[in-house]
Amino acid sequence: MKAAKPKNPYKRKQEPPLFSEMYELLRDDQKPKLELVRDLLMHELDCSEDLYYYGTTWGWVPRYSIRRNKVVAAIHLLPGLLEGSVSLSTLHLESVRNEPGILDAHKAALSDDANFAVTKWITLELDTEKQIRSFIEIARIKKRFLLEGSGES
Repeated sequence: MKAAKPKNPYKRKQEPPLFSEMYELLRDDQKPKLELVRDLLMHELDCSEDLYYYGTTWGWVPRYSIRRNKVVAAIHLLPGLLEGSVSLSTLHLESVRNEPGILDAHKAALSDDANFAVTKWITLELDTEKQIRSFIEIARIKKRFLLEGSGES
């Protein structure tokens, strides 16, 4: 049985946290994993980082964008929980399913595409380096589609 999500201390829009405060929500073993994810998103995928308010469900979240307004991915930091999210459209599905660097479990997160209207947020735990690398490959596909949509590559 999966444990309930921990309580989010940063759900209030009026009280934006500092990134350092959010970082302290993680366990010590998760902090190097967060640093790896951030490094890959910002340096390998050339994304910028900011904190963005995603409503009362997720609250304040570090998000990673290109061209300041094209969101590639987000990271959810809750007490003892490190997850990454990417919004994908039906256009991304085949690329994700055919990418060998993406874990089967992450591909399975997209398997219910019959219920896939236009866009679906997938949220994935980032507990291992394999999960992190798989998440980055999904983010790379998202970035490629964002650039192709703007006429760049």
